[in-house]
Amino acid sequence: MPLITAAVFKSTARERRPGVFVLAGEEDYLINHYRGMMREAYGGKESLNYVCVAYSGPDNTSEVFDAVSAPSMLGGEDKLVEVMVTEPGIITSTTAEEFVKVLKEAGRYPGCSILVAMRADVFDCGSPPRRPSAAFTKISGAEGIYFLYLPRQGGAALRKWIMRRFGSHGVVCGDDVAQYMIDVCGNFMTMLAREIDKASYYAISHKIKNINRGVIDLVCCPYAEPDAFGLSNAILSGRTSEALDALRAEVMRRTEPLMLLASITRVFVDLLAVRVLLDEGSSPREVASQLKMNEYKASLYIKSAATRSRTSIENALIHCADADMLIKLSTVPPYTAIERLICSADAGVRS
Repeated sequence: MPLITAAVFKSTARERRPGVFVLAGEEDYLINHYRGMMREAYGGKESLNYVCVAYSGPDNTSEVFDAVSAPSMLGGEDKLVEVMVTEPGIITSTTAEEFVKVLKEAGRYPGCSILVAMRADVFDCGSPPRRPSAAFTKISGAEGIYFLYLPRQGGAALRKWIMRRFGSHGVVCGDDVAQYMIDVCGNFMTMLAREIDKASYYAISHKIKNINRGVIDLVCCPYAEPDAFGLSNAILSGRTSEALDALRAEVMRRTEPLMLLASITRVFVDLLAVRVLLDEGSSPREVASQLKMNEYKASLYIKSAATRSRTSIENALIHCADADMLIKLSTVPPYTAIERLICSADAGVRS
């Protein structure tokens, strides 16, 4: 089926139309937004009409089918079953067809809608529409699955969102200031939301009705591209001490922890792709070509992949997901979560 639009998803959620719905993309903020919209249509996550189950692979689907086959707790009312994919590496080009089969079979149960929301660190969409990943193509093109792709936002759409969010706090932000905020803070909506809320609180506290550049400069954290190469290269080589030194440098630069974690996660996603291709017998040149890497970068990944098992890389990605959860839930200080990730990342390096 073709991809659906946000407008179609919204109307579908409001009307509680049954079906199988998948949310995925690079912008976690939007994924969480539309996920929440669907849940609220069924009464919220505390509602008896909402059930959340985990999916850990085609060999363990009993929770999914138990949830969809159970009668609604509120009599004849429809229910929403959210299928959570929380670990990276579960949905790949080789497992996507089995995943689609599970979703389509679960979607046949009457009075039940299925929702799957996959964060960027869990599912690799590739670069749609020109270069989607194989898994993205298989799931989004499957008959009976409604797929909403949520890419990174930019331009006028992002500026309007910034102005709306400021407006929800009762303060005014002009188009030019919204663009300035993007220039300073970057275009990740999760980070921007935090900075907007902080700037709004400052403005309200100081009786400022119109946000200006001075407020942005005073209270908002500028976005600095992390030194992904230095930190990632140390992690790839299993040099824990050097990686921790690189992390300390990023702390001093006040690099946004979630951005830093995203760059580390990307390293292991690419490393896993290299490991899979090597296991399939691809040559270094073929690896570079298929992953669209330059030969030097590919050589670094191939050298690192040769010292690691596929399982160890998948475990590292699980650690990345754990760190992401710790940061978002504020369970530990953000940089502490990344320190723990670095300390565990070299556990699978073969001597």
